[in-house]
This record gives sequence, C-alpha cells and structure tokens, in this order.
Amino acid sequence: MSNDPRCKAPDWANERVTESWLLGEGAQAGFIEGPLVYINDPATASKLGCPAEECGCFFNFSPQRAWRPRLSKPCKMRFKPLVGDNGRDWCVCTVEEPSWLAEQHPKPWQHEREGLTLAHLTGGNPTHQLHIHFFWIWMWLVHIVERAAGQVSLLLDCEDVNVCMGTYGIGLAKAILSEPIQLRSLTEPLVVDRIKFGLGGTFPFSLWEMQPWGGPQPEYVSMVAAVKAHYNIEDHWFSKPLQIVLAKRPGGHKLSTRVIRNVDELAASLEKRGFDVQVVEFGKLSFAEQLQAVANATILAGISGSDMVTGVFLPRGAGIVEILPQVKGHQVINVELHNIMRLAQVRYHRWHSPTDADLLYDDQGNLLGDTLLRQIGTTDVDIPGGTANIEAAALEAGMLQTDRVGEIWFTQDPVNATMFPAPSIGEAARKYKEREEAAWNRTEGVEKAKQKAKKHRS
Repeated sequence: MSNDPRCKAPDWANERVTESWLLGEGAQAGFIEGPLVYINDPATASKLGCPAEECGCFFNFSPQRAWRPRLSKPCKMRFKPLVGDNGRDWCVCTVEEPSWLAEQHPKPWQHEREGLTLAHLTGGNPTHQLHIHFFWIWMWLVHIVERAAGQVSLLLDCEDVNVCMGTYGIGLAKAILSEPIQLRSLTEPLVVDRIKFGLGGTFPFSLWEMQPWGGPQPEYVSMVAAVKAHYNIEDHWFSKPLQIVLAKRPGGHKLSTRVIRNVDELAASLEKRGFDVQVVEFGKLSFAEQLQAVANATILAGISGSDMVTGVFLPRGAGIVEILPQVKGHQVINVELHNIMRLAQVRYHRWHSPTDADLLYDDQGNLLGDTLLRQIGTTDVDIPGGTANIEAAALEAGMLQTDRVGEIWFTQDPVNATMFPAPSIGEAARKYKEREEAAWNRTEGVEKAKQKAKKHRS
C-alpha cells in the first residue's frame, strides 16, 4: 500500500466496508455498493448533515446496507481524489430519507447504474489525459471491475469540463466511459447504484530514460482498439498510396512553442517525391477529427510535442517521425514519444534537424521553459534532410507491410507500389507481420503476452 493517505481508506472504514470497495490502491479499488444519491444543492445537503461548503455530498438512504459505518455523525465516510486528480473531497452520509426531499425534488430522479467519480484531472494536455487518467481507467475496467467500454458512467466533479479535460479528455471519456455527467451542473438529485470514488495514476513509462526493451503493452493496445471502434475507425493495416501527415503547431504569437516555420515547404518537397501529404493542425480539431486525420496515414511526422501522441491511433504497421531541432548548437533529446509508441506498438523514428531553433523569452528578456525542449520557440528544418528521413521511414513501413510474400515495394515508385522479387526480405516481412498480428489479437494474443510478462517478472 502507498503511504500517501489519499490512496487508501480511513482506518475506521477498512473495518466496516466490504471487500468490493477496496482491493488495493489506485487502479485496484472496486465499487461501493449503493444506491447513493448525489445532491447538488448546498442548502439541502447541509440540512441533511453534509458539509456542502467543502464536500461533494452523496447520501445513503438505505440504512440496512451492510457497509454502512455506524457512526454518530451522518457524514464520516470521506474520500479524496487520488494522485493526479486534485479536487474537493466527497462525503457519503447515512441518513433517513426525509419526506420533504421528494416534495422539493420530485421523483423520478436521474439514475445511473454504475459510476466513476473524478475531480479536476490535469487539464487538456493529450499526453496527460491519455496516460495519467484514461490508461489507468481502462486497466481498472479490464482487470478490476471487468466492464467493457461504455458500461460505467463518468461523474465529473469539475466546474468547467473544457478546462479539466480538454478536447482530448472528453473524446477519450466518450469512448471508454461516457459523455461526462457534470455533477456541479445538476439541478436534480442523481441516483447511482454502484460507485467508485476517484482513480488516479502516473505515466506508465519513463520520462527521463529511453526504454528500448520489451514489446507492446497488451492493455494499451486493446484500449487504442476500443477507442478506434467507438469512433468507427477501422483497425487495419495502412493502405496504399503511402500517406504522410505533418503535424503543424499554431504560430503567430511571441510565446508560440515548437513551431516549424517551413512546414509547408517540407510538405511540398515530400509531394514531389510522390507522397500524399496532409498538413494538420491537431489543436483545431475535435478528438474524432484527430483520429480521422491519421486513420490511413503511413507516417505522422512533426516536432516533439503532444500533437504527436495521436500517433498511437495510427493504422497497424505505421509509424511516427519525431523532429528534434538544435538549441544553441546542442542537440535536443526527448524520450517520451519513443516510450509511448513502444507501448502502442507503433514504429518510432527520430530525426535530429541540424538547424538551430529560436528561443522563448518573456518581456523582461528572461528565458522561458525548464528544459531545452520547452525553450524552443520557432525553427526551420533542413528540407533535404527532413524529406529523406521521412521518406525512409515511410518506405521501411511499406516494405514490411507487403501483402505478397517474397515481394517488396520498389523504392523508385513508392506510391504505385511496383513490385520486384526479394525472397529473403519478403520472408522477414512475413514473419514480422505474423508477430504484429499475434500481438494485436484481442483474446489469445493478449493472454499470451500477459503470461509471457508474468513469466519474466517471476
């Protein structure tokens, strides 16, 4: 168990709560049995004994429930959001249902069968939403409560869903849980049969060191597949002709970060090589539109940043090219995307552009950003070098994706996929594709991967 008090129940609760409530810490906690009634009315909640000025108030109007703490004060079961999800506490109060409540709030009330209550989350950053929150939510659904995507409702205790979750978080919530039910916007009581208070995690990869070992994370791969299925994105190998998507970050502001000034020139150079090239500003798209933008891409290329995280939703066999410029002659290194793509079974390529980036300064001339990467303002990339590296990554993917054993794509005609015999490479491609197919298998392949991981740990 963690020593963090937010990760475990109060001492008194452990003695009175059923095993279904607490199976461990973090993603290992199960449901509380209800029904519980949430009341978003401070005056009513206070009248019923809940400290509404400091808590979100849930009421147990069924005193016969076995898990009910037998305490003198009505609100003694109190839960805090877990790590990475700061917000107010949630109180569960055990009281008799007063007759005047139904008069004040006529029934029937809104009803949800099962719910997961989250608080402020960590804002709109795609990397944070995907890895600090929804990966662990998916792990909890799959391994602890054994629910499929869409079976548990998201109860969001946040004043502004766009600030707390952003476009990416809302899109993931719709696919994995539900459209967020905003507790602080409810005008009538909400009844929930079973509820989980809080769920948090941390990055499931290293932020500081490259992790080249191991293979894909089966649960991560299955999460990606579930999200794609929700948005009707076919889970397939990328198709011909080879398509390249260039991620464009917004510019035009003195504090714009990591902007490639000549991205359109890079796109034109790749088009001359025969590729279908799309320049996409992901920050202007809905989550569903972001998935659609990479649905048929062979390569997603762009400067290091959260835009590139959408690469986890690329077709099978596709990859990303992370562009890293120099800062004052020093080469920028970043391992996050490499480690993320390893989890998702997406091929990763890094290209170090030899050009120096402009840096970010405030009005007083102070350098902004705590790392070289975050100090980058705008930069040009070397067009011949960028074209060659992105093309090489696309052609590598094309060679390993061939549908006919013993043949690969002729590099002089990548778009029309002219073939020539190459038995040895073709055999390697066939074996590679077999391994990829096995890892993507939703049942047998995942179970084998789990058993293999368990064997290695032991």
